[in-house]
Amino acid sequence: MKRQHYQRGSVYLDPRRKVWVYRWKDHSTGARRSERLGTLAEIPTKAKALRLASGFVPTANPTHKMPIVTFETAARRYMCERMPKRFTTSGGYRNNLEKHVLPVWGDLDLGAVKPLAVHRWFLTLPLAQKTKAHIKSVMRQVFEHAMLCELFEMQRNPMDLIRIEGGTLTNKEPLILTPEQFGGLLQQIVIEP
Repeated sequence: MKRQHYQRGSVYLDPRRKVWVYRWKDHSTGARRSERLGTLAEIPTKAKALRLASGFVPTANPTHKMPIVTFETAARRYMCERMPKRFTTSGGYRNNLEKHVLPVWGDLDLGAVKPLAVHRWFLTLPLAQKTKAHIKSVMRQVFEHAMLCELFEMQRNPMDLIRIEGGTLTNKEPLILTPEQFGGLLQQIVIEP
């Protein structure tokens, strides 16, 4: 039996298309495989491209014992593969991940990111509740994508256990009108000719 080698693959900038590409060899077929990481405008340095490519290393080594997948690895892979296409949305997600989440949770194994610790961290963040809700949402999406890519064992998403008070637009119960109240409201409406 031939020994399987752990491979890291390589990152390459296609000069014609100005696109970063992660390349590796598929051990089962012997074919060269590649995955698009992003454009030169989105990823200005090779160092950033290498960080994004780290999310694909488990894909390049499917039969090898899986290395520990950090939250940053899963987040970089999410940003590369599943980030929304709308520029403002993707910019907000990327900002929340890189500015708030990755400095704190990036080096931890995905399984070590515990809901209670994240909940306590949210209590210490000096941000608006709506911003905290956005950060929780993007962290949830990173976990979902990690489970989809089999970087993380399928289970209940840990972010589902966290509640951000005041993170939604409505703070009070909606007023539901009875048919009589609705009829009275209709009588108050003035129709202009």
